[in-house]
Amino acid sequence: MNNPRHDRYKQARRITLIGSLVDVLLGVSKVFVGFLVHSQALIADGIHSFSDLFTDFLVLFVAKYSHAEPDEEHPYGHERFETFGTVLLGSFLIAIAGVIIYDAIGRLIHQESTFMGSWAAIVVTVASIISKEIIFQYSRRIGEKIKSDLLIANAWHSRSDSLSSIVVLIGILGAMYGYLWLDGVAAILVAIMIGYVGWKFAYKSARELVDTGVSKETLRQIQHSIFSVEGVRSVHDLRSRRMGSNILIDVHIEVDHYISASEGHHIGVWVEQKLLTEFSGINDVVFHIDSAGQNIPDADAILLPLRAEIFDALKHAWRDIKFADQVMDVGLFYLEKSVLVEVVMPTTVLKQANFQSQQFEQDLLNSVKQLTWLESIAICYKDSLINTRSTYKKNNTQVRKL
Repeated sequence: MNNPRHDRYKQARRITLIGSLVDVLLGVSKVFVGFLVHSQALIADGIHSFSDLFTDFLVLFVAKYSHAEPDEEHPYGHERFETFGTVLLGSFLIAIAGVIIYDAIGRLIHQESTFMGSWAAIVVTVASIISKEIIFQYSRRIGEKIKSDLLIANAWHSRSDSLSSIVVLIGILGAMYGYLWLDGVAAILVAIMIGYVGWKFAYKSARELVDTGVSKETLRQIQHSIFSVEGVRSVHDLRSRRMGSNILIDVHIEVDHYISASEGHHIGVWVEQKLLTEFSGINDVVFHIDSAGQNIPDADAILLPLRAEIFDALKHAWRDIKFADQVMDVGLFYLEKSVLVEVVMPTTVLKQANFQSQQFEQDLLNSVKQLTWLESIAICYKDSLINTRSTYKKNNTQVRKL
């Protein structure tokens, strides 16, 4: 069977190697012709092509490790290698832009331009524009297909080379007609474009490295999708972060307090599958199920007693109540500051002599009034034929009967 990670890496490697070959040919041609005709702009554009070659190797290196399978040290995968590589790529472009601008301004100030018009420079520049635009279109299409921000960024790096070559062409033509300063100005414009592209890539990826979430609009759409799942009463603490081309979601989902833990979990599974299906960028969803009324900060939460402590308290309170030893099960439902207790009795007890259901239920309730964490008690009589249920509050007021 095909490995999606391996297939994704093979596609990224193939297009990057093709781009590398083109960058070598263009870089050598531009620098060589630029030195022959003394064109600052063409030499700067040649350096830009070599910077493309550097980033191509960076992409190959990072792509190899970012597509590795998760391991013990990186349980979420290695996609952040791609993000880090994009930051390096952007930073390198900014540095190159600074060097080019510094050199071009110095030459303009000292009037050192000795550019000689040459149709060879024009031919090389036009070839660069066409070839780099083809590489851009191809790389971007593959990058969007495999959802690789690094490959898309490298594609736009190729597009910046194509655009910078257009600026160089204008500078060369201007210089050929006597406007020698246009060559230096063109070099500065090329550098500004390189610096802008580098800043855009570095800034976006740096935000990802510090776990910047998705946009408010995307978060609103995710929340709307969660609310559309049956059983979801409320959503809070919805958080997101990016890891390479993937989006990771953490969310607290509030469900009715009286449903079973398995039903609450199943609602969460539905939410998870819905998000994975509707949002192509989401590949991991961690959900936490809250019972209704429990969506309070953990720091402010009241630690109510656990099952063993509750059982001990109820057993002690009911030790002298007749028929209490026939309790089959006890269900617990936690609210924000209290616990609902459901007592399951066998229906056979209803047929026993001297058993009066209302008196029995009242005895159970009266014996636990000192338990401050207890909200109410529900009495459930059931077997394979009968399932009747009465619920009483501690103040002896009936609140539900099914």
